[in-house]
Amino acid sequence: MQSKRTNYITIYSNSFEGRYNQSLWFLSLEEKKAFSTLQTVQGVGAKLAMTIIGFFSVKELGNHIGSGDEKSICSAPGVGAKVAKRIITELKDVYSDQSNNYDDEALTKRNSINSALIN
Repeated sequence: MQSKRTNYITIYSNSFEGRYNQSLWFLSLEEKKAFSTLQTVQGVGAKLAMTIIGFFSVKELGNHIGSGDEKSICSAPGVGAKVAKRIITELKDVYSDQSNNYDDEALTKRNSINSALIN
């Protein structure tokens, strides 16, 4: 007889009111903070911020912003050169000191969840 294995994950939510009342879910506090920080940039709304967070891990995003890698940021769907430049300009100070401090906790959790859903 096999024992049941139970895994728990923590998710973080962000609710906001706008045209539609929505709740967004994040696998780490770092993802939630990055989402909020991205929205402070002119031209980056909730939808684009979620796209960027889904495209890059928080560590990758921090590294791209900290190093001023506009080309990599432009590779995210919906991000053009002007928005990428604004993201770097407005957030470089935030991420330059922290870009190497992010762990891949969210990426690991995301991969575990994807693996569980597929298998």
